[in-house]
Amino acid sequence: MVKKGSYGDEIMMDDIQAWKSLERQGLVRGEQPEFETHDSPWYIKILMAFSGWLASIFLFLFMGFSLFMTLDIFDSEFAMFTLGGVTIFGAYLLLMSSKNEFIEHAGLAFSLAGQAFIAFALISGTNDQPHLLSSSFAILQGALVFLMPSFVHRVFSATIAFYCINFTLSFLGLPYIGIGLLMLLTSWLWLHEFHYPKYQQFISAFAYGSTFSLLYIKGNLFFAQQELVLDLFGIDATIYTQPWHGQALACVALIYVTWKLASRYRLATNIHKGVLILTTLLICAASFEMTGLLLGSLLLILGYQSSHRLLMGLGILALLTFISAYYYFLDITLLEKSQTLILFGLLLLIIRWSLKKWVFIKTEAHHE
Repeated sequence: MVKKGSYGDEIMMDDIQAWKSLERQGLVRGEQPEFETHDSPWYIKILMAFSGWLASIFLFLFMGFSLFMTLDIFDSEFAMFTLGGVTIFGAYLLLMSSKNEFIEHAGLAFSLAGQAFIAFALISGTNDQPHLLSSSFAILQGALVFLMPSFVHRVFSATIAFYCINFTLSFLGLPYIGIGLLMLLTSWLWLHEFHYPKYQQFISAFAYGSTFSLLYIKGNLFFAQQELVLDLFGIDATIYTQPWHGQALACVALIYVTWKLASRYRLATNIHKGVLILTTLLICAASFEMTGLLLGSLLLILGYQSSHRLLMGLGILALLTFISAYYYFLDITLLEKSQTLILFGLLLLIIRWSLKKWVFIKTEAHHE
């Protein structure tokens, strides 16, 4: 028996109270489990994941070769769709059977194979209408986010779903609106990740998926890959929208995040909030010239407010990548490039000095 008031007893009481709190919210049922779960080291996870993918690839090669040699399955849309559905259902059963890295990644590989069959069937059935193909695949991926009992699979499906939604908007003549709306959605998801405990896993999966798709879509826009795809289908990207429309929506997303965080952490006065908004507007103005600056800043702020190391790392990596690419692709002399970097560095130093002088110090004094 643990003595009353001891450290071990306090930990036990904290566990009991936490379990009762979760039970009141309807997140758990029954008695509190007494066993402890131990997580595997990262290198074991990588090895198990690699083994799962390797085994699945060899199995798929054998199955694909057998079906191709014995059946004309690729000539029938219904057969491909049915085989894809059966394969995805098999992946679902596999993921339900056990919770380890090998099963999780093998199940993801099985699901991807089934999705590939369905994608081939959709390509044949949409009759060269790319917006129908991308929207149908987005609906499929959105459904898999809610159906599949694997967080890795949910993140992957959410990433593909958002990417397909962006392509659907692009094929409808709204290519620059998608990334702005996606930045707004990403901001809301990360700011409200833990506000709805019952749906936290789905919100987290959508938050990761929107973040990864944002980085990929922004990279495509920066290197004009998306415009090449639209040109391939004969779609004019500037019929209804211009690039600055999406940039303006992205600025709204950054202002929204700044304002929410300023309200959450209760800055001393509205003057401090105004300084933050002014600083945000300066970053927004610079982002019209230096694409990617706003996305990296947004991810860095969202990661910092929740101490999310991966998100902060992605934000820093995005800033370094897009700023370096901007510097490299500038069609000016090296002297002018150096002057541009000096001005941008001075701007960042002024922003830092302003925040320390007018916001953080006075805020701390107000709280004291």
